[in-house]
Amino acid sequence: MSSFRRWYFYVVSAISLQAVTWAVIALLRNLLIPLFEPANPAISPDAESIAFQISVILIGLPMFLLHWRWASRSTEGNQLIPERFLYLYFMIGAFLVPLIANANGFSQSLLRLLSGTPAVRPFFDETLPDGANLVYTAVAILILVLMLFYHARLLKEARSSRVASTVTAPIHRFFIYIFCAAGLLISSVVAANLLQWLLLAAGDRAGLAISRQLVDSIAALIVGLPLWLFFWRRAQQLFRSGDTAEQASLLRKFYLYAVIFISDITTISALTAILASLYRRLLELDPQSGSGVVLSALITGAAVWAYHALVLREDTLQVPMVEEQAGL
Repeated sequence: MSSFRRWYFYVVSAISLQAVTWAVIALLRNLLIPLFEPANPAISPDAESIAFQISVILIGLPMFLLHWRWASRSTEGNQLIPERFLYLYFMIGAFLVPLIANANGFSQSLLRLLSGTPAVRPFFDETLPDGANLVYTAVAILILVLMLFYHARLLKEARSSRVASTVTAPIHRFFIYIFCAAGLLISSVVAANLLQWLLLAAGDRAGLAISRQLVDSIAALIVGLPLWLFFWRRAQQLFRSGDTAEQASLLRKFYLYAVIFISDITTISALTAILASLYRRLLELDPQSGSGVVLSALITGAAVWAYHALVLREDTLQVPMVEEQAGL
């Protein structure tokens, strides 16, 4: 079977399955949210939307099943076809990104309800109340987790052979480090926000806005930190597996050097701002505001810098750099 034909099967399968997935999510949201928010007249089932979502499911599901069957037949006896791996990695990423967003929204609403923190919003904000938002995000989390596990199982089966893992190693490695970087970015920003809140609270300047910032930051940390830990653990396992291709990977070194460089710049910039503020005081000038932001950025940047510099040092001691890595 030609590569073009296989691409057609997988592209149509991806589009139709994404359409069906989000139609199911929207349909369940339309049906369930009014049940949990009966006292809110602004939240009611939308008959026109429900009809559209059912139509998408009735049309999209047979289209997906048909093209997925053809796509599966095209790979029988040859599991090393790159189109199949690209499809699986793309679908896992396409389900994982909205899953992270919905998990963050669910955590924020749950923590606000448990802590009694009011969700202060401008008049033009159409965000659902926290009670309804729990249902709104929980529906998406449930469906996306099911789809994620299904495709992860297919990917595990496809990568079960040694040859398959060798062929798909660059794609697999890129996928891991992309989400590892996303988790690290979320965790670092949230950690800086939490440190800033603590510094402001220590100065008796914590009010309602700071309380909401604290709740939202904790919710983001609940999502971001496990995301980074999961993918970073997978990255460490790949490097320590003894696979020479993994140990000679340029992508791992690029990731480490990029993180060190960015955290290096963050730390030095924060130190510069602190010194500038000190000199302004010595010259009896008005001190600049935002010291909490600068200090929290300094602490977070230095911690990220130190940890990844240590990892890079251990990598180099364990496995000497090859020529390409040294050039990088």
